[in-house]
Amino acid sequence: MLKILSPALIITLLCNTAYTQTHINEVTPITNSIDVNGTQIFYSLPKNAIEITLSVNITEHYKGPYSAYSQKYLNITDGVILRDAMLYNIEKAELNRLSYPDSSKLYCLKINNENPPFIQLNPDGVILGCNVQENIEGYNIYNPQLVSPQINETNFAFTDLGTKSFLTEKPITLYKTIPTDSVPRKVAYIKEQLVETSTEENAAAAAAFIRKIRKRRLKIIAAMEGEVTTVSNDNLEISIAEINKLENEYIALFTGKTFEYNQTVKVIFEPSHIQETEQKIIAWFSPTEGITTSKPSNKRNDYEPILINITPTYSLPETKVLTTDNTQKTPTTIKYGLYNQIPGNVNITLQLIDKKLAVQQFQIAQKGKTIPLPATYINNSKYGIEFYPETGMVKRIHSY
Repeated sequence: MLKILSPALIITLLCNTAYTQTHINEVTPITNSIDVNGTQIFYSLPKNAIEITLSVNITEHYKGPYSAYSQKYLNITDGVILRDAMLYNIEKAELNRLSYPDSSKLYCLKINNENPPFIQLNPDGVILGCNVQENIEGYNIYNPQLVSPQINETNFAFTDLGTKSFLTEKPITLYKTIPTDSVPRKVAYIKEQLVETSTEENAAAAAAFIRKIRKRRLKIIAAMEGEVTTVSNDNLEISIAEINKLENEYIALFTGKTFEYNQTVKVIFEPSHIQETEQKIIAWFSPTEGITTSKPSNKRNDYEPILINITPTYSLPETKVLTTDNTQKTPTTIKYGLYNQIPGNVNITLQLIDKKLAVQQFQIAQKGKTIPLPATYINNSKYGIEFYPETGMVKRIHSY
């Protein structure tokens, strides 16, 4: 999971110490410690992460309390839910590129007070441009809110199980002892006692009520079609709608109920800057349990991994930044300007078993190469340099 870095922006005030004309603006990578004397600006290059958004359809099935008697009392055989279940299905997956400052790509720009460059940074400290007179738009600083994959099951229960009492008086046989002249004798007698009705008796009563309201609805429809009535058709239509609603509720006691809704799950994956080709499990999916980002127990065999595959579309040549110019008789130290990136172009595939959930191509900053520009561009204000803020690549170099 991606950990968002704190802004790497440190801008120090330029001191008023006099410098000679030979002191130029130059840039050096920060590899460990650095001495700060008030004439430096620090900037970073960006890195990228992939925000994976999974749209999951969730279907909840609830068995009706009288499902075992749906055929016997209502002759219903199709669409009867025989057990409670929760089913998950990944309907859609989307990939989105995010940008953040890269703490491993931090640079120090040494400033010449007599010829300082005009540097634009975004609030994250990522460089946007140099000596550009117009304001440059940066990337959207986005703190992704990861949606929890945990599901709150529907708070549902069958409450209206019938119109009749679930207690009934039934005769039971009891015994009492009667004293006699010889030996006491047990005598049986019948007594009415309240007992709970059986599930089948309740189902039979509910089915009888369904037939009763159907007859009532038929009478109302007949009245609407011309029989003498003192009730307006509008009121009769309302009555029919309420009867239909009541009938559906009672039929659900036999067939069960289904609820369907959607959930969004987000996962952030940061591609490696070392490996060109990557394959990694970002989450696990179960059709009965949903999505989890934690590895399931080995005892569970219904989870399948959701894989992300990253492959480069082409290979960039190896680059080596020279520190010394050896072309002359006397070697001299090379003064470099702003460092920038050539991002790597990659194909990203999100896959569940043999099903491809998403396929997309991106430029990823850390999959590319980092190179410097000549120092001439920052020491001559007539040149303006713009960078793509999402990748750190040079967008354009123009003269004023």
